[in-house]
Amino acid sequence: MQKENNRIVWLDLTRIFAAIAVVLIHVTLRSYTVQPFSTAWGIIDFYQLFPRWAVPVFLMISGTFFLHPQKDISSKKTYTHYLPHILFIYLAWSFFYTLLLWSLNYIQHALKPWDWYLAHFLQGHYHLWFFSVLAVLYALTPLLRKWIFILSAKQYAAVLGTCLLTAVVWLGFTQADWQWKRLFPFTCGYLVYFLAGHFFASFSLSAKIKWTVYGAGILSFLGAVFVSCKLALENRFAVVLPPLALPTFFISAAVFLFLKNNLESLNWGVRLRKSIIYTGRLTLGVYLIHPLILTVFEHLGWFSGRYLGAEAVFWIPLQTGLIAGLSFALTALLHAVPLLRKYLL
Repeated sequence: MQKENNRIVWLDLTRIFAAIAVVLIHVTLRSYTVQPFSTAWGIIDFYQLFPRWAVPVFLMISGTFFLHPQKDISSKKTYTHYLPHILFIYLAWSFFYTLLLWSLNYIQHALKPWDWYLAHFLQGHYHLWFFSVLAVLYALTPLLRKWIFILSAKQYAAVLGTCLLTAVVWLGFTQADWQWKRLFPFTCGYLVYFLAGHFFASFSLSAKIKWTVYGAGILSFLGAVFVSCKLALENRFAVVLPPLALPTFFISAAVFLFLKNNLESLNWGVRLRKSIIYTGRLTLGVYLIHPLILTVFEHLGWFSGRYLGAEAVFWIPLQTGLIAGLSFALTALLHAVPLLRKYLL
């Protein structure tokens, strides 16, 4: 693996892809105001389904790092550094976004009751749920590190397979629509992504297993397209691939494994490698900041998210690129301030 300052290049590049995919999700979700089965609807539906692997892949990257046997991550370091840091990020940015919404409501003379803002602060802005999940996974890390290091590849695969089987059986007994139910509702939850990231990054898999994972991901995506069309016929809209849906796991696993297999062995030039590593460091800030730019654009009337036809195929990537680019630029400016870089980014 090519590293610089303990950074793994293919993981940084995967972070960059995932950060842009998160922006794409939030851009397209603001665009669902068109007639089902219109040209614009088909384009928007594809764009909102395609990047659903983004947050699960972020969790897989965290699992790759925190569960790596050569990483110096002690219980003390976890509970005195990593966990407090992620909780502080959650609270600080939740306060910022609550203050932002209060300010915009004040300007618009549409203030809400004070308990609404308190609830928003405690629950976090719509994208901050990711950090509450990370906090739980960080808290479990010392226990996981003692357990997983004694497992062979086959035993590890058996654990993940048992989790998947549990989910399938549960969905069968509840007769639930597969797109609604959570992955492993009473067992692993988001933990499976954490473990899967370490598994795929640490063990050498046969070509047969890799193609099985890819096939499951492709079939899951096609199934999601079918369900989305079915819901449109019923005049319903829903997020077909939430993070804890079973098909989302297969899609995310396929994307993560594909990127690992195709990026890990590449030879990067010195300058390009440094650029990737630097940009990878900015992805946490991009995740945190991009809703700010989206909110400001909407407030100024620069972003409507409404399309009439085929122009959506161009405008959605352009808007995504603009929001992501500004998010990276703003994060880079904040990243240059040591105090902000240390505590908030």
